[in-house]
Amino acid sequence: MVIVFAGLKRLDELGEVDIAFWLLPAYWGTGLATEAGRAVLQYGFERLFLERIIGLVDPQNAASIHVLEKLGMVRDGLITYHGEETLEYILRR
Repeated sequence: MVIVFAGLKRLDELGEVDIAFWLLPAYWGTGLATEAGRAVLQYGFERLFLERIIGLVDPQNAASIHVLEKLGMVRDGLITYHGEETLEYILRR
């Protein structure tokens, strides 16, 4: 059973690489999303040699915002993505 997923996805329409994470509700608040996110960011910067990684998040999703901020990502503002207002966070190598 998969309890957490984290990875990087290329967003061709933005020309960016986005971090994504998801976990089963029973595991919310355990720190697993943060730990998985750290590993993904490290891989992106150290193995893929990315210069920056973004995190797109629903402005109402306080838990995901908290994870992005714990990962050291900085809010860059609001963008429209797939017709929805979305917060964009950025972390540079």
